Amino acid sequence: MKRTQLFVSFILLVCTRVAADAEPALPQPQRLQSSPVLRHLKPNPLAQAPRNAGERTLASMHLPQGFAAELIASEPDLHQPIAFAWDERGRIWVAEAYSYPQKQEPGQGKDRILIFQDADGDGRFETRKVFIEGLNLVSALEVGFGGVWVGAAPELLFIPDSNRDDVPDGAARVLLDG
Repeated sequence: MKRTQLFVSFILLVCTRVAADAEPALPQPQRLQSSPVLRHLKPNPLAQAPRNAGERTLASMHLPQGFAAELIASEPDLHQPIAFAWDERGRIWVAEAYSYPQKQEPGQGKDRILIFQDADGDGRFETRKVFIEGLNLVSALEVGFGGVWVGAAPELLFIPDSNRDDVPDGAARVLLDG
């Protein structure tokens, strides 16, 4: 049995070495030009490494005809996004979920809500503000009716901001539990 395994290993080693010596894995530029088939190849635009994870994700998206996707915020300004909502001023509110899936002790939550604003209208957000921190298991949010509505299992919270200054007017109120 050991002799058979040794023989098979030797054959695989020889075959691998012969295949490696036979031809380079990547075509040479001269071969690309002289080959009637290979000269028609064009560089893959996706092969150029994007600068960050957001751009890599954007480059890998497959969208239906007529649709487009744009990167508006990414790391290092944003981590662990789980939900977002637009407000009437064109800003995007994003919930970052650092504690999911483990519920933290009361008062020890690490989740937060950020506000991104595009002041000059170029499609990129110039300002980033933390609206609230210390939340627990945030998974949804909506802005309106004088505050921010937050789904934080097993609760539905309301964080008042009646004067719309992007600073909570008080502590989060539990509207539903369970």
